[in-house]
Amino acid sequence: MAIGLASLALLLLGSKRNIGGVIPDVVIQEVHDDAVTITQHPVEYGAAVSDHAYREPSQVMMTIGWTPSSLLINGVLSLSIFKGLQSLDEVYQQLLGIQRLREPFDLITGKRAYTNMLITALSVTTDKDTEKALVVTVTMQEVLRARTMVIPAEPEKQAEPSKTSTPANAGVKQPQTPAPAQDKSVLKQAGDLIRGK
Repeated sequence: MAIGLASLALLLLGSKRNIGGVIPDVVIQEVHDDAVTITQHPVEYGAAVSDHAYREPSQVMMTIGWTPSSLLINGVLSLSIFKGLQSLDEVYQQLLGIQRLREPFDLITGKRAYTNMLITALSVTTDKDTEKALVVTVTMQEVLRARTMVIPAEPEKQAEPSKTSTPANAGVKQPQTPAPAQDKSVLKQAGDLIRGK
């Protein structure tokens, strides 16, 4: 009965946690990893020097779960993302679908919200204690995106504008057949030279 009441409270009060639209019934564990890498460059004498640092993508591992009774209550109240789901297999298939789609999604945890996350691993272990439940360990990583721009340099500021300036539209080019002498290998040309051809 406690699981049913927990699901009822979850549905009525709402859940803060959300994995790309999938709302877990219970969160067993959340592990957040944020790291910074400091560059190191060896010098001729002495220790390596560091000239900058950069942020690594955030990683989150969540162990979450569902039970058949929570799915039943969710279906009856029709207020859940799982409206109409009949089994724990369908919940797992929805998580697999998000992973296979490989499109960044939003993740809301108990500690913070993330954007541009992908599921890198899903792990399900079934034992005597979880035979009738779905307990999934979901590992997610942030996708860092960069904005790029092309800024053409002005020809008067280039040392060799003919080689380094922005390409211009020169029209349609037609392929040309190389001269016959270019069709011969170096050995063939040397042999022809010796034979007097």
